[in-house]
Amino acid sequence: MPSRRCILLFILLPVIASAAAFPFDRYRFQHTFSPMEKQLKLPHRFLIPNSETVSIGKLTLMRDVDYEINCVDGVIGLKSLPEDIVFVQYEIFPWSLNRYYCHRLMPEPERIPLKPEVSVSESIISPSDESPFTFNRSGTIFRSITIGSNRDASLESGMDLKLDGRIGKGTTITAALSDQNIPIQPEGDTRTLEEIDKVYISVRSDNYTLNLGDYNLTVEGREFASIERKLTGAQGNITGDNFNLMLSGAASKGEFRSESFNGIEGLQGPYQLHGKRGETGILILAGTEKVWVNGILMTRGDNYDYIIDYSKGELTFTEAAPVTVDTRIIVDFQYASGDYSRNLYHTAGELELFSDKLKLSYVMGHESDAKDNPLAVALTDEAKSALKSAGDDPYSAVNDGAEYAGEGMGDYIKTFDPDSTAIYVWKGKDLGDYDVIFSYIGCLLGSYQRQFSAQGDIYYEHMGDGLGDYAPVILLPLPRREELADFTISYLPHRNINAELEAAVSRYDRNTFSPIDDGDNDGIALSGRLSGDSLKIPILIRQSMSAGFALKTRNVDQNFHRLDRTEEAEYNRKWGYSDTLSLREESYDFSGYLIPYQGWNLTGGFGALKKDDFNSNRWEAGLTYRSEDETYANIYLEDIRTESNGVSGFWRRTNSDMRHWLGIFQPGMRFEAEDQAQAGEGFRFAEYRPALKIGRENGLSAEYTRRIDETRTGSELFPLSTLNRAHLLYQNRSHNYDLTLDYTHSDRNYQQPDSTDIVSDLGRIEYNTRSADGALIFTLQHRITQSRTAQTALIPIEVAWGEGNYVKVGDQYFPDPNGNYLLISQDTGEFSRSAKVKSSFNLRIDPRRFRNADYIPPILKLFYTETYFSVDEQSGAKDPWRLYVLYLPVFRGDSTLYGAQTARQDIHYRKGDRNFSLRFRITDNRSLNNRLVSAPERLVRDEFSLRVWKALSASVSLQSMGSFSRENRWLADIPSRGITFYSTDNLLHHQLSRPFELRIGLKYETSRDQVDEISARSITVNPQLDYSIFGRGRITVGASWIGVFSDAENIPFEMTLGNGKGSNYIWSLRIAYRIGKNLNLTADYNGESKVDRPVIHTGRMEIRAFF
Repeated sequence: MPSRRCILLFILLPVIASAAAFPFDRYRFQHTFSPMEKQLKLPHRFLIPNSETVSIGKLTLMRDVDYEINCVDGVIGLKSLPEDIVFVQYEIFPWSLNRYYCHRLMPEPERIPLKPEVSVSESIISPSDESPFTFNRSGTIFRSITIGSNRDASLESGMDLKLDGRIGKGTTITAALSDQNIPIQPEGDTRTLEEIDKVYISVRSDNYTLNLGDYNLTVEGREFASIERKLTGAQGNITGDNFNLMLSGAASKGEFRSESFNGIEGLQGPYQLHGKRGETGILILAGTEKVWVNGILMTRGDNYDYIIDYSKGELTFTEAAPVTVDTRIIVDFQYASGDYSRNLYHTAGELELFSDKLKLSYVMGHESDAKDNPLAVALTDEAKSALKSAGDDPYSAVNDGAEYAGEGMGDYIKTFDPDSTAIYVWKGKDLGDYDVIFSYIGCLLGSYQRQFSAQGDIYYEHMGDGLGDYAPVILLPLPRREELADFTISYLPHRNINAELEAAVSRYDRNTFSPIDDGDNDGIALSGRLSGDSLKIPILIRQSMSAGFALKTRNVDQNFHRLDRTEEAEYNRKWGYSDTLSLREESYDFSGYLIPYQGWNLTGGFGALKKDDFNSNRWEAGLTYRSEDETYANIYLEDIRTESNGVSGFWRRTNSDMRHWLGIFQPGMRFEAEDQAQAGEGFRFAEYRPALKIGRENGLSAEYTRRIDETRTGSELFPLSTLNRAHLLYQNRSHNYDLTLDYTHSDRNYQQPDSTDIVSDLGRIEYNTRSADGALIFTLQHRITQSRTAQTALIPIEVAWGEGNYVKVGDQYFPDPNGNYLLISQDTGEFSRSAKVKSSFNLRIDPRRFRNADYIPPILKLFYTETYFSVDEQSGAKDPWRLYVLYLPVFRGDSTLYGAQTARQDIHYRKGDRNFSLRFRITDNRSLNNRLVSAPERLVRDEFSLRVWKALSASVSLQSMGSFSRENRWLADIPSRGITFYSTDNLLHHQLSRPFELRIGLKYETSRDQVDEISARSITVNPQLDYSIFGRGRITVGASWIGVFSDAENIPFEMTLGNGKGSNYIWSLRIAYRIGKNLNLTADYNGESKVDRPVIHTGRMEIRAFF
């Protein structure tokens, strides 16, 4: 990976050698408005969006409420005329930019010659006016060194560069370069993703394209060779008048996998995706997933169909896609297996002959694991020998997972059962004699099960043969090689008729170390297709019908191996067979359509398929009518006749949909039914969905679903379940508010006495409103859903002081930026059904902005209030409706799995006033976590505070805040802490002579733990001096002394935030200096000396160049 990035840097080094720009500077500007002014023109253009701060006195104005800003031109427009000086602070982009850019100048209309065509050589701009080398560039290069008392010196260098422009006539380049190998997974809750770690160079011209770095490879339009990959390497495309050629060589970031499963009744997720060996917790490559529900491709996004946690490999559906036991889910994705580095080579080309009537194309692919470059395990001679003798069986290539560590130096002891089989028993860290590695080998295929201790340790317990998922072995990954060659001939005898033949051969070696089991490596697939579209069939002198058809045949060998998906998502359902059948296939399929009149469409088809001893014959017919914006009607019939091992079966499907507008009303009716039987088993269901929509844009839509399921045994049908579902959606959007109500209630009743009825609810309320004058702004969000919740273990990892973010006190861990522990959260895999509620609202009231403010008493105009409240609850309650309606007494109760509640009330007096202001705040935070393996944890924290800001003079200001807070913590319902805090915090700010700025902080706090009856006092003195080097930089020196006083020997961590009894010191020095217009230097030194801890010194120096 480093060599790849060095090559990219070397290629672009001549390009970026002349780049120069400015760092981000923050500018201050003040202006006094005249009576006729409404706009303020700043001295700079191209402001960084959202970097500005606009204030009048101490009042900070709100964007889009009090003012509007044009960042390109640097113009601020105020909604009302100010009576005081307006202060503006802002940042600008560090580039010299013109106001307008254009590829070519648009000529005046009267100068356009009236010619039917303009040749390419007739350029509007003369060659002398257009430079062949033009670049837009931005980015940084830095070098830094970090030293510390608890760490070795480390050097760090990095570059982040974005570049686009012309490197020659007709040739453009786009690049995003970085030598910082920090993969960042985007969140999977938005429709579009931003991959900020993507590194690439793309060079384009009229005839060729060259991509270097990270790119997405897509080959489409093939029956057996459609490929989608996320790669890192090089790709080239060459295009001529009648041909195109693509070459690609890369290392893969992941490998392709497809998974299908049914949903769980009433549970939206999370659904875990699995690797090729059934492992969970896999890393999904962002944006590579495709999700189908009941054959329909879904859209990612919190406001669409699903969200995905790429780092955990977990899929969760939103309320827009209710999940039941009948929901068919198919997911294609690429994931990082971590077995071997993987090399991929692909090429594709197309040649057009005889005026594009004949097309010859090919696709070739080679994807293989580098067997001599394993990533997960070291391949010893013993391991290679095991791989050579394993053949294609992935569970035969194993190493013993147990290793004798020495007496009292391991975690397990070794015992034997009556059959002399070794059994390993976990005793605790460094309390045993063996270190043992366990591997997941499949559900109930092993003899050990993973467990979690109360302290968060992972261990494995022997359950007996066939009663566990793990075994004390190291699974050796089999290196694979996949090769594919696909050739296609396409001929157009008529402009609307196309004939196509495709042949593909594959070679799939499941273990390149071993020649054993290689007899099934090679496979072949053939396909033929004849299609016609928009064919005119005359029926009258002035009228004709439009028709189309497609005839396709496939012949696939049982050993043929695909590189990616080669058929539609529910291909097996189309023909009525299970996924357990082999890939061998002989099939033909005919489909066609006829449009006799405008708005009418008649479709139909038939076909046959043979797989091993399975035969399927199917036919389908459909009729659709659609008028302009008024009526829609559709009916579809399908019949499948199957035979497997001499046993006949059938599968009949019916689907209809009718809707019609009557003014603002649109009633509708949907019906779906299926009847299936095979080998004396099967099912039958009928689903009715009447609906009504009111309003063509904003309005109300309602739908009711009733589904009756029956199960078939022999020739008899028995009732299975009944589903009743009601869905209500109301949307109304206007200039001042936006309201969405979305609610679904489902009730499935099972007929068998050993089954439990399931009721589920999904809902979403979103309401945003603001008064026209901006005096009142209110937002509300409320969501309810049914999900699954897993228990969580916090795995502690000890590191050097200053390298962790937690410290250990007793058996508990507390956050500390200079700690010596890392805590890794890991799900146990044991899920329980839960109802989830997430709700919040925010209300801001500013009486000064009301239109009729003259009728408001003057004293009220000096106040500003903001109210915030939120709850987040996951509960196992059998009747969650009291949660859904926010009946707060039941929150964080006995059935709670996780719950958090936050309430905050702010009351401002003279907010933003430069001379005097007050803020009174009340906060209430409550949480309960029953998901932890260690013990349930409950926390309650209240705080009351008053903050006063006063300008003592033009250069001196004082901020004082007094607060009272209480923190109570319980572990397993046993009081652990009950601390009361009283504190006063003062900050004196003095602007000395122009380059100097002094801040002195003084804090006094008393705390008492009611549980252990311990009291403590602390005094913090924090002086800080800033020296500004005008236009160049700043030097900041700071120090803190924290004195802790108590009669107790051991003080709880929370009482003093880890500061020990006695004197604790923190000091810092920061220098930021601009050496030149495109070069910055920063140096930081931090020190910490706390009681009963080693002294920590950390220093870092960085030089950064801007482009």
